[in-house]
Amino acid sequence: MQTGSKIYDFWGHAWSIIADVNIAVFEFEKIFPNSDLGSRYPLMKAVYTHYIIVNLNKVLSSSKNEHFRLRQLEYFSTETKDMLISLEKDHVDLIKKVRNNRDKISAHLDRSFQKLLFSQVEVRRLEERFGTDFSKILSGKRSEERYSPSDMLEDLQEIKDLLKKCEDICKKMFYHRPVYYTALFVLDPQTLIKNFLPKHQNVYAHHSTIAFRPENLEGIEPGRKHKIKILGRTSDEKGDALLVENPKSKNEFPHITLSCASDVGPIYSNELLKQAVENKTIEYFRQDVFVDVVEGYETTDGEVVPADLKPFKSRF
Repeated sequence: MQTGSKIYDFWGHAWSIIADVNIAVFEFEKIFPNSDLGSRYPLMKAVYTHYIIVNLNKVLSSSKNEHFRLRQLEYFSTETKDMLISLEKDHVDLIKKVRNNRDKISAHLDRSFQKLLFSQVEVRRLEERFGTDFSKILSGKRSEERYSPSDMLEDLQEIKDLLKKCEDICKKMFYHRPVYYTALFVLDPQTLIKNFLPKHQNVYAHHSTIAFRPENLEGIEPGRKHKIKILGRTSDEKGDALLVENPKSKNEFPHITLSCASDVGPIYSNELLKQAVENKTIEYFRQDVFVDVVEGYETTDGEVVPADLKPFKSRF
């Protein structure tokens, strides 16, 4: 998922979808007990049921074809990832039911009309109405029930609870903490260290900075993986750094700090590389060497996105 201006676009669309479903749920709840409206407009309940299913699936879907699915936010922060896991665990049957019914409505995956059967509530309603046995169309699993307006009414409170959690996730995404720096994070620091033995006491091999304290996340795509080229290496009594190709970096000489002396911060790599390039003392590699990285950022309180990465251990 992209951030910057696109994160606001995502947030706006996801929030709008959730708000629309909330309105539809409210209206459905008012319309359902109104027998006069039901008799005048017999399809109204079914239309609302389908509208809620199709739009709710837009944020609950696991398919990459749904561009505003909340599942994309699992890489946004540890907190949003935990909230998503909790939401899917607490409402697993309802979410599966919504997805299955959306597929029936929009993807025509139930052409035989037999994949999804009916709930106990709907079977009882049909039996009372027609005075005959409908047990053969009773579903054994809630997640595989075919939605009817009666079922929608039964599930309405859980849908409201689920929508509230979706809202909370969107709020957490939008009101995120200030970014300390954006970077391409090394996916396997141990292999990098093994291939380029550090020359000093403090070892890093952590990331190649894109921007320090950026005003926004424009152009940053957390979770996107790259393979960047290592161009060369330079070191002195203070520092040790790799010159790399990082097209997004704001640094004059994009790099990965390998190590520094005990009283020197990794920011020294900027000065080290500048002097090495000017003095032509940098060691350029003749053969192509690459390192696997992933795009992301670290907040001012040490949280790294994507969430499975470790924070940078030095803050100077």
